[in-house]
Amino acid sequence: MKKAFSLLEMVVVMILLSILVSVIFKPFSRFQSINFKFSQQIDLSLNTHFAILRIEKIINSCINLEFKNEILSCILKDEFFGVKNKELFLLNSALILRDSVTYSPKSNFKLQIENRKALFNDYEYSIYGLFENEIHKFNIQEDFYLKDINFTGIFIPIRAKINLILKNGEIIYELYPKFENQSLKQIGILASNISLFSTKGNKIKLCSKYEEKEYCLQKSLHL
Repeated sequence: MKKAFSLLEMVVVMILLSILVSVIFKPFSRFQSINFKFSQQIDLSLNTHFAILRIEKIINSCINLEFKNEILSCILKDEFFGVKNKELFLLNSALILRDSVTYSPKSNFKLQIENRKALFNDYEYSIYGLFENEIHKFNIQEDFYLKDINFTGIFIPIRAKINLILKNGEIIYELYPKFENQSLKQIGILASNISLFSTKGNKIKLCSKYEEKEYCLQKSLHL
């Protein structure tokens, strides 16, 4: 009788312990689930914000911006600055034709060429510029002089053409330092887990998605 009672006591104790464990761990597991969902939301939010910041930084250096079929294309300006006597100045300004030779007296083309070597492994002694909405290739002769150029005026030094493409949940960038061919083309991933990439006017909209969770952000750009 005593053994049977002890066995009954043990069963009762085990049942009570099971109930107690269930009562304690159910809120804990619920808290874990809420915390995990909250962490997912934060990750999606940060991913979207960082992606928009990267895209905005690119767009701020863009001219001839186009967006079509989830592909953003533009030309990157080569806003190359120098410092002289503690003053900031633009390395490129204007093309001047004198004695049948074109030169740019306030430019430092050699420094730009060194920059292209470092960025793109471009060892050709030339740069690109936008003049009257046309892209021209400037072959450099000396610091200020250019070959085979017979026009004058203000030009915009340009670095490369870039495409931002939404593909398989990723924003892929395609960079073309050469405008006449794709010999130095660069490809990489700018952002992941992206479900929407669109622009309207001066606004850009981006959505990040992971499983069933989605976070969207729209931002006005200063174009």
